[in-house]
Amino acid sequence: MAHHELTGFHQSQADHSLFTLISPTSITMVLVYVDDILVVGNDISQIDVFKRILSTHFKTKDLGSLKYFLGLEVAHSQTGIFLNQHKYTLDILTDSGQLVYILSQFMHAPRDPHMQAAIRVLRYIKGNLGQGIFFSSSSPLHVTSYTNSDWASCPTTRRSTTGFFIQLGTSPISWRTKIKTTVVVPPLKPNIAPWQSLLANSSG
Repeated sequence: MAHHELTGFHQSQADHSLFTLISPTSITMVLVYVDDILVVGNDISQIDVFKRILSTHFKTKDLGSLKYFLGLEVAHSQTGIFLNQHKYTLDILTDSGQLVYILSQFMHAPRDPHMQAAIRVLRYIKGNLGQGIFFSSSSPLHVTSYTNSDWASCPTTRRSTTGFFIQLGTSPISWRTKIKTTVVVPPLKPNIAPWQSLLANSSG
């Protein structure tokens, strides 16, 4: 993006692989991941200019309309865009060893409940291969966000969990849950009889 013919692009501070070019009449967004590039915008002519300039300096291959990117399958229709990870979920089912990563925190002392949890995960994935996210073309461009946290909800680690959920119109665009690194220790409640409390308060 440093070439003088591609000036005007600004790198996102939230995602350093995202670059945007905004003009009074158009917006062009470029997402770069190693040697894969995704280009979107509201002006086809501006996108064509970008691709033409890029092809003069690098060997590129235009794959046309987006169908697959970084494990995401993209289906276009007049009503909107549907994203899913059908191929990725099939890969998980054929290589169930990937669940070791999810359950690795128990590998030092694996037990039957952990195997049962892995089996439940596989059953859920198998029964929901067609699940995905639909972005409706008629959805309002209104951003709504939700956040929540609990207190020592994890029965294994006694750690709290925080999370957020953001949606554009009726479609989710970002979400995350995270277990805090600190362990919550519940305050000890002293077992003091009423008369003991009275004596303690009057002894000063």
